[in-house]
Amino acid sequence: MDPDTGDSIREHQLCAIASGYDPGEVFANQVHHRVRIPAEYGIQLDLPSAVIPVSRSEHRQIHRDDHTSVPIEMVISEGW
Repeated sequence: MDPDTGDSIREHQLCAIASGYDPGEVFANQVHHRVRIPAEYGIQLDLPSAVIPVSRSEHRQIHRDDHTSVPIEMVISEGW
């Protein structure tokens, strides 16, 4: 947690930075989980290869269309 602002840094943000995205871009945007895991499991895959920073409007569109996520079965079969 940032002691000045009280903002939390989340694991998926750190993963995006670890994959090479600029921290300013990560914190100025939202981070999308590219792996589709059914909501009933209550988890997200936080790996550098599984997250990407996107604007709020892009994130809403992605979830509306769901065109950039891959099913968890594909991740398992490809050995992410």
